[in-house]
Amino acid sequence: MNWLTMKKLQKNLVVLISFISFMIFTGSALAGDSMMQQNCKNLSELTGKWSNQLATGKITPEAQAKLAELLAETSQILQEMSEQSGEQMHMQNSMKIETMKKAWDPFDTSDRM
Repeated sequence: MNWLTMKKLQKNLVVLISFISFMIFTGSALAGDSMMQQNCKNLSELTGKWSNQLATGKITPEAQAKLAELLAETSQILQEMSEQSGEQMHMQNSMKIETMKKAWDPFDTSDRM
């Protein structure tokens, strides 16, 4: 191989490695955005459900106390989402949202409205 061919191969290799690195970075960022969007959607659905139940005026004091706790946790998740990112943070928030759904299940009267 001559010197010119070797330089072209090196240049092409650098371009290929740069492209692959860019695709990996972009792919993981898009996955994180997708998870963040899903977390926002889930929080929106939960707060909508809670709002509807509060609007009926038929919520027990125990449910009000639980709802206050869940709203404080929702606020914390939203703050984390606005300050930090990363797949691990999005997964943690997703698990917290699922835990909040389960915690509200005993008080959920939306199917009776």
